[in-house]
Amino acid sequence: MPAHPRPGRLVRHLSRPVLGVLLASVALPAWAYLSTMVRAATLSSEPAAVACTLCVLDQQGTGVQMSGNGQLLVHWGSMVVDSSSSSAVQLSGNAQVQSSESEVVGGLQESGNASTVPAFAEVPAPGDLDPFAALSEPTPRSTPTTFQATGHQSETASPGTYSSFQVSGQASVTLSPGVYVITQGFQVSGQATVSGSGVMLFFAGQSGLQLSGGSTVHLTSPSSGAYAGISLLYDRQDASAIQSTGNGSPSQRFVGGAIYAAAGVLGGSGAQELQVDGPVVVGSVQLNGGGTVLIDNVEASQTVAGATLTPTLGLALTSSEQSATPGDTVTYSATVSNNGAGLAVTGTVTATNNDATTARVAAYSETLQTASTGTCSAASNHGQTTVGWSDLAGTGGALSGYSPLEPAPATGMTLSLTPQPATGVTYPSSGDPMLGTTIAAGDTASWEYTAT
Repeated sequence: MPAHPRPGRLVRHLSRPVLGVLLASVALPAWAYLSTMVRAATLSSEPAAVACTLCVLDQQGTGVQMSGNGQLLVHWGSMVVDSSSSSAVQLSGNAQVQSSESEVVGGLQESGNASTVPAFAEVPAPGDLDPFAALSEPTPRSTPTTFQATGHQSETASPGTYSSFQVSGQASVTLSPGVYVITQGFQVSGQATVSGSGVMLFFAGQSGLQLSGGSTVHLTSPSSGAYAGISLLYDRQDASAIQSTGNGSPSQRFVGGAIYAAAGVLGGSGAQELQVDGPVVVGSVQLNGGGTVLIDNVEASQTVAGATLTPTLGLALTSSEQSATPGDTVTYSATVSNNGAGLAVTGTVTATNNDATTARVAAYSETLQTASTGTCSAASNHGQTTVGWSDLAGTGGALSGYSPLEPAPATGMTLSLTPQPATGVTYPSSGDPMLGTTIAAGDTASWEYTAT
């Protein structure tokens, strides 16, 4: 079976003013049709105007503690650590922090090969940093139920109050839209999968979310109602963790909405990545080992208008005679060779700035990948496919002085971009038509593209 390309992972990094947008992956199953798989933000509305994309509220202890190969990536907006401690931020080993702007009230302690891009700036106490301080909490029912799925079970859960919610083995659970109140913990382990659209999880008391093993989670927030735009909400006294551990593919765990855990811990270890498309407000952050948290509060999309595969053929013609007179027989032989093919994919990419301040495109990359089959699982837009993909070609760019932690992983692609005029958007007057684009709060930039 021939390999099938997908133009994927078109990444926009906007710094503060910068926005990070991760756009579509496209498969060409059997060269017969196109299916668009978009990994992008799902917030249709913001519950509040958030001054920081990552707000760390602990005012006295260590707000951010990272070691090993931990990574904290805030692809747009700023990170603010409100602790006045001399060890408000502790980074060791190969820990990496990247955001458009990082601020800390107290001190920074770095050792080993730890790095921050850009460096933390020491600032006065920001005051009322909690953007969700007035948000009301759901009321748990007096008689909660339990939920458990294991083995190869496939189940659907309904909104309500649960004392515990456990999914393990290779079980698959779909959460129906609504509010789920958890009083003793929500655990997903093994190779289990939990997905839900229009879902908000509220953790009452000292409960918490624990993701381990090779588990997969894909949650998107409600688009309307009191909890529009919020995926995870913790009781304000709940100091439990949002814990993501184990091993898995990039973005196997996705939360499409805000996380609010005023006293909670955002934690991770192992070689697992947690992607959050929304603002994150927590008491503290603890990342160890190879744990990665990617916060990308944007709304992004990519459409594919068409794909054209043009073979490059060669023709060699030879004759049996060098010369001939009338009446002679001359035999001709033709050899047709396949010298390869060129693939052109066209469509539109967009980036919406959901922040309260202007964003600017600082870097981007796109990679074309191939696989022996184009079949994708239901959640393939978040890094999951039934086969492994390998890089074929790619391209990218970055503004001078900006070094993204996720550079273009491949070369050999030509990407042509045509900006589309839009309110609140200023495109570069020359050079790369994407780098340096500024997008006002609430506005959307778009480009028609051709990738060859």
